[in-house]
Amino acid sequence: MDGLLIAVVGGLVGGALAAVIGGLFALRQQRQQHEHELVMANVARVQARRQRAYEKLLTVAYRIDTAVGRTEPFWGPVPDPPPPIPDEAAFELQALASAYASPPTQETFREVTHAARRFQLAADQVRYARSHLEGQEAIDARQEMDAARVAVQSAIEELGRRMNTELASASASD
Repeated sequence: MDGLLIAVVGGLVGGALAAVIGGLFALRQQRQQHEHELVMANVARVQARRQRAYEKLLTVAYRIDTAVGRTEPFWGPVPDPPPPIPDEAAFELQALASAYASPPTQETFREVTHAARRFQLAADQVRYARSHLEGQEAIDARQEMDAARVAVQSAIEELGRRMNTELASASASD
């Protein structure tokens, strides 16, 4: 009888111990799964914000492209260039880029804005040359502006490629 009692008690203790250990293991797995889900949800939110930020950056880049295309065109009458974006919108855009864009994309966007400024200066030179200069100086000003136009368009294309690559690689890793 003592052997039976020992066996029953041993079975109960062993079963209880196994249940406790199994429960602790299950709780640990649930906690890890929950932490993983939180991380994945955060990654998805950041990715969605990055995508929206990139859409806004590209919208402004294409606005710049339109302005460049309509400023001192080579031929034909074209509509006036769109007005520049207000300062507050530019500040918001820069904040979005700083918060969500990768450093290489931030740098490429800066290249777009710098190229746009160089183009604007070159266009101002063409306007000046039209009224104050003749001959080769006027031709040189026009060539400089046309080269600046191409630089803006190339920078915008690079920005679009970079953003598409980043967003595609992030989607592929999900």
